[in-house]
Amino acid sequence: MRELIGLVPTVAELIDAPALGLRLAPEAAAAMLAKLEGAAAVLRARLAAPSTNGAQAEPETWLDAPAVAARLGVSVKAIYSRRGLPWSRCLGRTKRMAASDLESYLKGKRR
Repeated sequence: MRELIGLVPTVAELIDAPALGLRLAPEAAAAMLAKLEGAAAVLRARLAAPSTNGAQAEPETWLDAPAVAARLGVSVKAIYSRRGLPWSRCLGRTKRMAASDLESYLKGKRR
C-alpha cells in the first residue's frame, strides 16, 4: 500500500482498504467516487439483465395441449385432466406451456 502523503490510492487499493478514502483530498475523493459510481452502475445493469452466458437469449417456445400430449405420449384429454403440469399461460380454455418448463417437469419426474 502507498503510505506516503499526497499519493492517491488506486481503485483496487481503496476497495481492499476503504479507510484509505479518509486520507483523500476532497477533489480526489470526488474523482474516485465518480469512478466507483460509474463502475457500480455498470455492475447493477449487468445484474438486472438476464444471464445469457455470452449467447443471445432465444425466444421461448410455447406448446399447446396437443403438442404437450404428443411429447408425453398421452391423449389431449389426459393432458387437460392431469394435475401438476407446469402450465404457464391460460387463455380461456386454451393452455400454453413453455417448452423449457416441460423439460424441467420431465427431468423432475425421471428422478
